[in-house]
Amino acid sequence: MSKNWSLLTVIVLILLTMSLVTLGFSYAKASSTTAIGDLVQLTPMGTLDNPIYVYAKPGDNVTLTFTLSTSVDLTNVTGKMEAFGLSWSVYIGDVAAFSSKEFNVVIPILNSTKEGVYPAIFSLSMEQMPQILSYLIIIVDETAPLVNIYSPEDGSILRGAVNVSLLGFDSYIDRVELYIDNTLIETWDYSGNFTYLLNTTSYTDGLHNMTVFGFDLAGNSANATVFFVFDNTPPTADITAPTVNATYVGNVTITYSASDSLMAYVTLYIDGAPVANWSHSGSYEYVWDTTKYGDGAHTITLVAKDLAGNVATDSMTVYTANVARAKAAARNIGIAIGAIPLLIVGIAIGYLIKRS
Repeated sequence: MSKNWSLLTVIVLILLTMSLVTLGFSYAKASSTTAIGDLVQLTPMGTLDNPIYVYAKPGDNVTLTFTLSTSVDLTNVTGKMEAFGLSWSVYIGDVAAFSSKEFNVVIPILNSTKEGVYPAIFSLSMEQMPQILSYLIIIVDETAPLVNIYSPEDGSILRGAVNVSLLGFDSYIDRVELYIDNTLIETWDYSGNFTYLLNTTSYTDGLHNMTVFGFDLAGNSANATVFFVFDNTPPTADITAPTVNATYVGNVTITYSASDSLMAYVTLYIDGAPVANWSHSGSYEYVWDTTKYGDGAHTITLVAKDLAGNVATDSMTVYTANVARAKAAARNIGIAIGAIPLLIVGIAIGYLIKRS
């Protein structure tokens, strides 16, 4: 019985010793793993919670640049990339203590790769230290961003300050850029609807183009272009006849001219009421029947407006005296009629005197 106990005791002691050795080895291994960040560092380093994001299109070869820093000598360092169900090795070599070594890892994206999100792992092995793992997420994207310029519309004629409304959207947007005549004027680094206040007076009159570009993180891009005409120059408007402040009766010829390369309309007003309209540049005449207006002051106004909304005016005051003239004429006729009998009597008397 004592012999059996002794044998059992020996067996227990052996098993206990083996367990302690195993536990000691595991602890040492865990300790070295925990301390690895103090001795060897890989930059950038992706974790499960914060992986490295890689964006690419089918057919791309993505190059990642890593830096291995160490405070101990490392020999025969090798890396292995695992992605898309494949794996390939990268040889880094030896790295001396208290130094760094930069190396590249190329990730080929096959043309047949579908759009989607793919996990990947890059592992680094070395003789002196435990393996280092860096986690990656590879996003394969071949869909171009959605871009558009809503307003002003293509072909618009603009003047002054104009609000531009545009769109730039992508699930993996990098930036949205707005250009005037191939010159960058604004950039946004997020998706959305945007507005931009465009001051057309900062540009010469004439044809201009506006383009919005959208770029995503995978390198896809899209653009939309519209064309505008900037016009900040008003038309010319000039009344050349009649004479300012002159008095008229009967029909009066009004002569005037208006000019603009983008004329919308030309309107002639008398006392605020339109009497003639044209839709193009030129010289014109209008015969004004002043007898349909009362005596006194009247305002003749010319208004020219172009397609951009620029306006030019010319105005003058003249006087009419149709009623006064008619009264004077009637008075003169009355005097003349009253004098006729006297003239007849005078003639008769003169005849009788002559016969006697």
